[in-house]
Amino acid sequence: MKNLRLFAFLFAAAAMVTFSSCNKDDDDDVTVIDFESIELPEEGYINNKSLTLEGVTFYNNFNEQYSSWFGFAYSNCTDKTTNGYINQYSVFGDGGYKSKQFAVAYYSHYNFLLDGATPHFQFANQEEKLLENVMITNGTYLVLAITEGKDAPAKIFKEGDWFKVIFTGYKADGTKIEKPVEFYLADFRDGKTDICKTWKEVDLKPLGKVNKVTITFDGTDMGDFGPNTPTYVCMDNLTYWNE
Repeated sequence: MKNLRLFAFLFAAAAMVTFSSCNKDDDDDVTVIDFESIELPEEGYINNKSLTLEGVTFYNNFNEQYSSWFGFAYSNCTDKTTNGYINQYSVFGDGGYKSKQFAVAYYSHYNFLLDGATPHFQFANQEEKLLENVMITNGTYLVLAITEGKDAPAKIFKEGDWFKVIFTGYKADGTKIEKPVEFYLADFRDGKTDICKTWKEVDLKPLGKVNKVTITFDGTDMGDFGPNTPTYVCMDNLTYWNE
């Protein structure tokens, strides 16, 4: 009887090892970038440098003359009440996804028209990796702009309005992936009044193996210089396959 019990225990243990080795979240299989390793200053954000984390470079363009930026910033700000661009680094939540820190991607349509620049992240050494997913949500700036209308020219959203973020992939040779991944950050179509206020998972696998991913936006509230809606998205836990 003891031998039978020992055999059953060993069989169960072997099964657990086999299952674990096939788990998609195994540390040897995927890399998760959670932005927690970044040392933030007292004000709670960094907006003036490109950073490379776990083999991925997050692009930033900072203008010292005007203290302006676009691309990626990094933050732990959680002010959910102050409206306007002075609060552009705050997530509409209590921090990152199961963490304190997160990234903020900002798209400047002016800079896009000027030289085609967009916020993007890119693998080093022309490597191409299969992305798994990323967690995203809205910042306070956007949420209050479309609900309170205090940030002209952005308008309060009404029936039929929508706003989405677009992830577009590129191969190492610059070839654009035909179909991007899109996610609605606000959707007031067909009777809905949905505004993303919690962290949501976006599946990036449809992009296939990529070297670079750009982040752009589209929506119904458009002006002469692109979307009037604040073109920001908070991002955390970017996950890619190591092979």
